[in-house]
Amino acid sequence: MTKSLFNNDWQFSEFELNTPFDKMFNSTLLKTTNLPHDYMIWHVNDLYKSEIGFYQKSFDMSVEPGHTYILRFEGVYMDSEIYLNGTKIFEWKYGYSTFDVDLTSYIKEGTNTVCVITTYRNLNSRWYSGAGIYRNVWLYDFDETYIPLDGVYLNAVKENDDFLLNVEVEAISSRGGEFTLENTLIDVSGVECATVSSTVSLAGAVSVCSQSMTVKTPTLWDIDNPYLYKVRTRILDGDVVKEEVYNTFGFRTIEFDCDKGFFLNGRNVKIQGVCQHHDLGALGAAMNKAALRRQFEKLVKMGANSIRTSHNMPAVEVMELADEMGILIYSESFDMWELPKTEFDYGNYFPTWWDKDVTSWV
Repeated sequence: MTKSLFNNDWQFSEFELNTPFDKMFNSTLLKTTNLPHDYMIWHVNDLYKSEIGFYQKSFDMSVEPGHTYILRFEGVYMDSEIYLNGTKIFEWKYGYSTFDVDLTSYIKEGTNTVCVITTYRNLNSRWYSGAGIYRNVWLYDFDETYIPLDGVYLNAVKENDDFLLNVEVEAISSRGGEFTLENTLIDVSGVECATVSSTVSLAGAVSVCSQSMTVKTPTLWDIDNPYLYKVRTRILDGDVVKEEVYNTFGFRTIEFDCDKGFFLNGRNVKIQGVCQHHDLGALGAAMNKAALRRQFEKLVKMGANSIRTSHNMPAVEVMELADEMGILIYSESFDMWELPKTEFDYGNYFPTWWDKDVTSWV
């Protein structure tokens, strides 16, 4: 699998609602921009203007037989449509959940053009949402044998001073056959602490493979010592590594008691948190990890040890920094269900879209 950041050299312009696709495609109004991008922050005189944000990007691709090509959007606000080479291939309603677009059946050898239409209708939020492709975009090229995105699930169960680390892996091989699945726990110094491997049979459909390993007295993740391990997951064909992915992981125990409160690693901890919206103040909603780190540092300095992601799925960077900085996260998903709170918000889509968004979130 290869992973490429897909943020640079997009063409962008704003158009009136209901503008036909053909009028926006290759328009002379398009100007070069890079992602993440929040076009709302530039609306000084009419901040919540109803309009379309149109993005277009051409890229060259050498298409390999048996490969799978996925475009991952970590956040697009909102009501988005995806086109490849002039054909609409995907749509997504919510503005805060990650979605994946399978390009495999539509991509061609040579130059391809992807277009993204975002539709902002006022009012659709009770806070500053931003508008456009405001989080990162990634292009994935998977070989015939691979682990799908988010295809590794880790869960640790405490056993006295040790932990049983359970690893669940989704895997696919279009050619089929027997492979070796290997999971290795690696500490912050790069030392391999534990490894487990087994033979698995893979085919064209997703196979779910489970393994477990005992980890002797690991260093625990805590708000005062946010120690993170890495789990390396490999699929091998003989001695050849066909797929390799890494996930960070912290060992800890949590317990809620109705009389005594919250316990982290057996220690009573007072949760001192804030409700944190996704924007970065004057910078708008476009994701900037350095600015986000600055926010978190200030929150920790004032005594916070927890953040509620008001009121939507957080960016990947939020979870990464929280893990690294020892911050507890209350990950929220929606501000409304069936009943909208503003005329054009997600409540209009909730009954038919909530399951897709929750799947993406979890």
